[in-house]
Amino acid sequence: GENDFRKVTVLHFLAHAVEPGDGAFRYVHFIWPGFVGTNSGVNEKGMYAMANDGSSRPQLPPATNSTIDAYVQREVLQRA
Repeated sequence: GENDFRKVTVLHFLAHAVEPGDGAFRYVHFIWPGFVGTNSGVNEKGMYAMANDGSSRPQLPPATNSTIDAYVQREVLQRA
């Protein structure tokens, strides 16, 4: 459920265009104010990436030594 009493994440949504400049693909991603990283986006080649977090491992212990999804998605949009 939504627990943002000020409704910032519901009423405000940002489109952020990025041009890396190091030979990586340009991309635009969509995110809530104050969030660092990429939640969903599309690059100039049309490749789309989106977070779809959930409990896909109910019987297994939590993963360790993993990379945060938002950073992986940003790399995928820049390089794929």
